[in-house]
Amino acid sequence: MLHSRGFKGAAWLCILLLAVLSLIPGHVQVRSGMPGGYEHAIAYFGTATMFMLGYSRKNWEIAGGLASYSVLLEMLQFLVPGRTPHIADAFASSSGAILGVIVWMILLEQKQMQSASPLVSRKKSDLDFR
Repeated sequence: MLHSRGFKGAAWLCILLLAVLSLIPGHVQVRSGMPGGYEHAIAYFGTATMFMLGYSRKNWEIAGGLASYSVLLEMLQFLVPGRTPHIADAFASSSGAILGVIVWMILLEQKQMQSASPLVSRKKSDLDFR
């Protein structure tokens, strides 16, 4: 089944990784070379994906929780040497989380509709009434 413990575990591991990567000192930080907003959006989109695959019935709780978490981590950067919080980073992170939830809501809804439709899963020969 799609909603397994593995996705739930991966989701919480992503939460831990987001905290570590957001709160390490600036001199230790390694960047991908992409603009920071892209890094934030991709990281939170991926985290939202893991949560949606593990807890798909909690769509807006996931989006709101991840958006709030991104703001909290940005604010905590005030306490970390060499790090400076930016509202644009929190916005990019929140946008990635919300987009991730919306994309997976659509994909999971389509999957549910396909499995509920008896015509979708039948072969053409099954529909021949001769």
